[in-house]
Parts: sequence; structure tokens; C-alpha cells
Amino acid sequence: MTSPTTFPHSFLLLSPYAKGGGETIHVVNLSLLLREHGKEVAVVVQQDVAQNPEFGGCLRNAGVSMVALPDWYRLPMPVRIAAFRGLALRRLWAKRFDVLIANGTGGSHYWFQRFLSPQGWFVWHDHSDGAYRTSIQDAFHPPVVGAYPKHVLRSCRRADVIITGTEDAKRRLREVQGLQASIAVLPPLLRISAAPPLVAASSAKRRINVGCFGRLEARKGIEALLRIWADLVKEDPNLCLHFYGSDPGQRYERIATALGLLANVRFHGAYTRSEVPALFGQIDMALMTSVAEGFGMVALEYMAHGVPFVMTDVGAARALTAGNPDAILAPLSPEGVKRAITEMVRKVRQGEVSPRRLQQRYREQFAWDVIAPQYLAFFAGLSPRDGKEL
Repeated sequence: MTSPTTFPHSFLLLSPYAKGGGETIHVVNLSLLLREHGKEVAVVVQQDVAQNPEFGGCLRNAGVSMVALPDWYRLPMPVRIAAFRGLALRRLWAKRFDVLIANGTGGSHYWFQRFLSPQGWFVWHDHSDGAYRTSIQDAFHPPVVGAYPKHVLRSCRRADVIITGTEDAKRRLREVQGLQASIAVLPPLLRISAAPPLVAASSAKRRINVGCFGRLEARKGIEALLRIWADLVKEDPNLCLHFYGSDPGQRYERIATALGLLANVRFHGAYTRSEVPALFGQIDMALMTSVAEGFGMVALEYMAHGVPFVMTDVGAARALTAGNPDAILAPLSPEGVKRAITEMVRKVRQGEVSPRRLQQRYREQFAWDVIAPQYLAFFAGLSPRDGKEL
């Protein structure tokens, strides 16, 4: 039996469906934090994450055991699930962990409870905002919000305790999902140290470089943003929008071309984590205009680097922008997004934003030294549960 003074000692983290976004960054950072405090850690991740030197490389160097799932997405779902489970059984057969941390909305997370010790805890970390979008369109209007699919609810209802990023998400987990387990509010872990970027002198005429970071896809509102941008540059041709992130099939670059935007839009492609500070130093302001979002890790990175930003009213946007003079909350409508971007451009040109002030807000509320102890305290509060039935 594990001594209460050392419990919990071993952790199994699940992130089998994430491929390098904010959820993956959090899982990597949490794994490293636990290893730094002498814990045994294993993670289940996609094979491309395990092979990524910035993710898998640092986990291996820290002594984290990885179960890498191959990219079997061409297989029928039942076959794929059976293959994943068979691989996990072979790799984890004799293992038993004190804590199982399931990240995201995978319907098979509960299956991994078989690797928990009898006194162990099943923790589910909801990286969304506590609600399911029944349909997501690349348009700025509020999507229909409802309960998670039955196979997801089956899994999260078995959790002993739940983690989510904001009080709003906690409320939706109660009211929309009907979950009764204890819910802890903990922002995701971001480990970063950055100096304030250089800010050009204010000028009513100077060109404003606007950054948008992350994979280009419908839930990020990219096409809707491009259509707004076409109107904005007619009124202000000294604006340039820079996309940093993969654009599968060059779909959005083709849309920008059709809209005649290539003089005011640049597509830079995928980037590595090590390139982020330099890229942020090249922009004056940033956008996170998603139509659906979890916490919004990119917005935390904007804050950490002192880049003023506009964020649509999804995910943790209200928590990140409330009382923040260097961020603007945009209503989820074409007019609301356009108005918010125009106002931030004005503030940047007039010198009304402060990178140092934004970074100070990040250091006080979301920095590693603030959030990491909260996670350690949360896990330290999990006592051994004798005779638990799994």
C-alpha cells in the first residue's frame, strides 16, 4: 500500500487525440512538473507528438515513459479503437498508477481506469469550455451549445474529480453537462520566459502588422476573418495580417487570393515552439478570433510576450480580457470582430497599449510560478482511496 506521505507517486496522462496544440503543451508541461518533483509519469500521445523533438524529446530526456499511438485514422473507428487499446495493453500491462489524468473529450478515457491502483483517482481535465458545439461553421455567430455526446459523458461521469480552466466552464459543466463530481478551476500550464517585444513609435499612418497563430481551420474562424479583413484594408490599406500555422491544402491562401488580399495578407506556414519569441517580436498586435475554443493557450502566449490582442467571446476570453486595457473582447459577430480590431489598431497607433503592463498581468495571474504550485497542491490533496471499486 502506498504511504499517504508519498501518495500520489505515479501518474498516467492521456492525450491520445491532440496533435501539438494547447492541450499537448499543457500535458508536456504537467509531465515535466511532476517529474521535477520525483513522480513516476507515463503519457499516452499521438506518434507524431512523441517523435517531435520539442515535445517527445524533452519528455524522454526527463524520464517520462511514452505510449505512442500510430496515425491509424484511415481505419474504421471500431478497428482503430481496438488497435489503440491493444497497443496500450501491451505497453502498460503490469502497470498500476495512483492518478489517471484524462485530457480532452475522448470517449475511451474511462477504459484506462484498468491501469489505476485500487486506491487511485480518475481525474478528467476538460480542455474545452464545458460545452459541446453541435455544429461549427466558419462564421462569426454563436454556435449551438449542448451536452457532450453520450460516449464522452459516459467517460467524464466516471471521473472522481474534474479540472477546467475557468469559472464559466465550471458552471457549464454543472448546468449543461449535469456533472456532479468536484470541479477544480486551474488554468493550463505554460512555461515561458520572454522579454517585452520592441514596439515601434506611434504613428497615425504607419503599417500595423497583425499576427494570427495556430493551425488554420474552420473552428478558428479564418474564412470569416479574411472576409472582414477585405473590408478593413479598403478603409486602412496600412494593415497586414500574418498567419503563422499550417494551412492544409492552402485552402485559406486560395480564399485570400480570390478576395484580392495578397498585398495585405501573408501565410508563413507552420512554426516551431522555439521560433515563437522572434515571431511575436515582428507583430504589433494579435488576433484569436475563434468561433469555438477551449481555454485559448495562444492568448496566454500573447500576454507572456506583451503582445496586445483581440479575442472573440469564446473559451477563457472573458477571464483573459476583463479589466485588461491591452486586450479587447470581441462579440461573436462580424460587426463585433471588425469593431474590436479597428479599436485595437487605433490603440496601438496612439501608443495606448503597454507590453510591460500586459506581461505583468501574465506574471501575476498565469505564470508558471503562480499556476504550477496550484497543480502540485491539487494533487497533494488526493488521499489514498482504500478499496475503491473501478
